[in-house]
Amino acid sequence: MNKLSKIAVATLASVNMVGAGVITPSLLGQAVSVQASSSYKKVASRNIKKTAYHRKSSTGTVWNASHTKALHYLKNYSKTAWNVTKQITLKHNGKKTNYFYVKDSKNSKINGYVYTGYVTKGAYKAPGYTVTYNHKYGKVQYHRASSKSVSVWNTGHKKAVHNLKNYPTTTWYVDQTITWKSPKGAKSNYYHVIDKNNSKVNGYVWHGYVTKGAYVKPAKTTIIKPSVAADKNSIKLPAGYYSALAKYAKDADAGKSTTNDAKAIDKFAKTGSAQTYKQSSSDQAVKIDDVNKLSSTIQLQLTQFAAQLINNIRKQAGNPGVTVSKGAIDFASAVNKGYMADNWNLMEKSAHDVPAIQKAAKSFGLNADEQYYENLSVLESTNKSEYNTLADLKGGIYQSMLIFLFKDAGSSYGHAQSIAGCHTEKKTYFGFAAQHFTDGDRYAYQTHYELIPNDPFYITTPSKFNTKTTYAIPSN
Repeated sequence: MNKLSKIAVATLASVNMVGAGVITPSLLGQAVSVQASSSYKKVASRNIKKTAYHRKSSTGTVWNASHTKALHYLKNYSKTAWNVTKQITLKHNGKKTNYFYVKDSKNSKINGYVYTGYVTKGAYKAPGYTVTYNHKYGKVQYHRASSKSVSVWNTGHKKAVHNLKNYPTTTWYVDQTITWKSPKGAKSNYYHVIDKNNSKVNGYVWHGYVTKGAYVKPAKTTIIKPSVAADKNSIKLPAGYYSALAKYAKDADAGKSTTNDAKAIDKFAKTGSAQTYKQSSSDQAVKIDDVNKLSSTIQLQLTQFAAQLINNIRKQAGNPGVTVSKGAIDFASAVNKGYMADNWNLMEKSAHDVPAIQKAAKSFGLNADEQYYENLSVLESTNKSEYNTLADLKGGIYQSMLIFLFKDAGSSYGHAQSIAGCHTEKKTYFGFAAQHFTDGDRYAYQTHYELIPNDPFYITTPSKFNTKTTYAIPSN
């Protein structure tokens, strides 16, 4: 069979397979014309001074010189800087197209020819921040909300031009809010700030790092000494209890199973909760006519006692203690009043009065988005006169602490973690308030333990929350 016959048979066989036709004898001797694919022909070439380029999009192929073999695909070189040193013109089917000779600037073995329209001049640059919202308005005074290192950025979020830590007493004018979208897609609101006394000092800062109002020189911090001596009562953490609690908290945060952690904590429930409060004769002598109308002196003494217990617990756990402040006590009082106004008792509701907490938080310049602050306890009694001395009230606080620490499985040990300070990294302000109510033939002593971290996320308007007046906590 000659060469032409071989081509004819092969061609007809392929037709038969595709179309399920039949090869007839009359076709076998006929010549079949086969046309090869059109080739690319170089018709022009010129050298170019080495210039950096990067891809325009993920589209595009890097070919060999004759355009017969694909060597690389631009979709695999998103951040590559290509050096261009030559341009050629290839003719194909009567059409002329320009190609660059490109070479990876970091790996010269990666090279070839690519259509000039698939690359653009300039080395690759990571995408920057883009503005998705822009609102300008009249000047509003602000001051920094934190003393930590905080960057003030230039337009485009490309360069830090100032640091708020260097402007502790500056009043800033805010005249613009923008939303920046980061290269990773996260959106954040920034304020345009201008130094009130020097307009050359300006830039953009994340909105949470400044707070409304002109800077006011803070009043001297007043630390008021304890009104009474330290109480001798304390709560001892059984050996191994806190390590089990800390592991539970860590595993819960990581989304891991906490079944075994919970069992480890519960092993300490019996011995831990068996501790008892020992009343003093001096506290027994202080009569309480109405828990719902405690004097500020008695409320402070109870707050200091609760803080003393908490700090002793946290000391054993190796965590920072709490600070009793006037703002925290006032906040606790406002929450307590909200509960009473709503006739809210934990025995009946089995939950926090979140609206009352949020209302109080808002009035004291605290983040009111959720219930971030409160541990709540209620102790029942059939004796109307059970809580009528200072010793009784302190004993109730002591009993509540034991419940928080050792009988908290139903709350996923959230109270235990809060009291022991599992997640505490910053100073935390503490306030306490209490109430007494009747539910049929039951009497209850309900106590509020409010913990407010010293953080701009929680203390959104510092001027409304007094942290300057603090009260020393007795230590035993």
